[in-house]
Parts: sequence; structure tokens; C-alpha cells
Amino acid sequence: LVGLAPRAGHAHVCLPGTHRQGATRHDGAITGFATAMTGEVFALLRQHSLLGRLMDDGDGFDAIAFAQGVQRSGDAGGLLHHLFGVRALGLFERLAPSAAPSYLSGLLLGHEIRDLAAPGAEVHLVGNTTLTTRYAHALKVLDRTPVDAPESLAARGLYRLARQRGLLG
Repeated sequence: LVGLAPRAGHAHVCLPGTHRQGATRHDGAITGFATAMTGEVFALLRQHSLLGRLMDDGDGFDAIAFAQGVQRSGDAGGLLHHLFGVRALGLFERLAPSAAPSYLSGLLLGHEIRDLAAPGAEVHLVGNTTLTTRYAHALKVLDRTPVDAPESLAARGLYRLARQRGLLG
């Protein structure tokens, strides 16, 4: 977040990973910071739950199923109810085993992103392309604007802090 070019207004930064970090900045000051265990929960559900038994082992990405999961995250009932819905869809063959991992991923990211930034907001994504691509897809489905930030953003921010504190010669 510190690595973003200084500017007035609001900025949201998202660093996807096993434990996503997110921060909000307003007029140059950090006004919020949050983490989420989305990646870890996805792995646990996929590998150690009844949901995982309904899924193929492949790592393919089904954009339609992913978007359906993202959209479902906005329906009434909350995350736990929605997770049970993944099982029901699989049991009644309304969700193919090959599409189920993408649907689950979309569902989890949808819940996460709804808490990260309001509709219309720009969200700077920092990280590896595989994860930032999925987050960008989910952000677009939810009417948020993904902004690719360089992976060097964190290093730039640390450098900027060190210069401000006089730690560099």
C-alpha cells in the first residue's frame, strides 16, 4: 500500500494468497487493514470435506461456474448456507464435478470481495498472475475495477519508508 504513488482519494489494495491481505488508504493515510483465510479454507474444503468428494482432482478453471459462485455470494443465507448449496448442486447433478472447484472458488472470493470494497471501487491487485487473474475476474463480476499493480509494489513501499526514516544513505 505504501508503494502506491501518493494521491488524494481512496485506494484499496489486495494481496491474494493462502491468507489474503487487504488495505484501504484515504488521502495517503492507511484507514483499514484486513486479512482473510480464503485460500486456506478453499484447500481445506477441497481436500478434507464432503464437498471435495464431489469434485474432480483437476485444476482447470471454469469461468462460467466461477462467475455463478461469485454471484451466489450475494444471495441471502450467508457463507455456510451457500457452502451447503455447493453440496446440493453436486448431489443433484446441477454442478459438474469438473466445474465444482471453480464454483467453490468463486463463492469464497465473492464473499471476500464484497467485504473488501464497495461496488465501483478500484482494487489494486498485487501478486502472482494465477491468483490476481481470478480476483480480477471476481472483481469485474461484482462491479469493482481491478488494477494490476506490479509485484514490486511491496519492495517500493519498503524503500519509500526507509528513505523517509533516513535509513538509506
